[in-house]
Amino acid sequence: MSQKVRLTGAVVVSTPQDLALIDARRGVALYQTVHVPVLGLVENMSFYECPECGHQAHIFGHGGVKAEAEELGVRLLGQVRNIQLGNAVVMHYRLKRSYGHTVCQRARRG
Repeated sequence: MSQKVRLTGAVVVSTPQDLALIDARRGVALYQTVHVPVLGLVENMSFYECPECGHQAHIFGHGGVKAEAEELGVRLLGQVRNIQLGNAVVMHYRLKRSYGHTVCQRARRG
């Protein structure tokens, strides 16, 4: 794309998982190779927030994109939580229907 359209910058989005960070690292390297400035990294699916109690769970890991941004010398532009349509929410409701409680309620009980 950078060969056909002049890009002013690129934003690389990744989840905090190690495998996804490998792709993010490759993406940053690719943009640097074609002389497109990398504006920064965004951590997608940074955390899941329970709709019932507000507890935040880092089901895909935590801090991986921030550490990668620091290592690559680019900015961390933000962290985006899982949205209501994500698999974690589907899992939350399946667990509640199957076991009569949410993951957060079970964790509080011990």
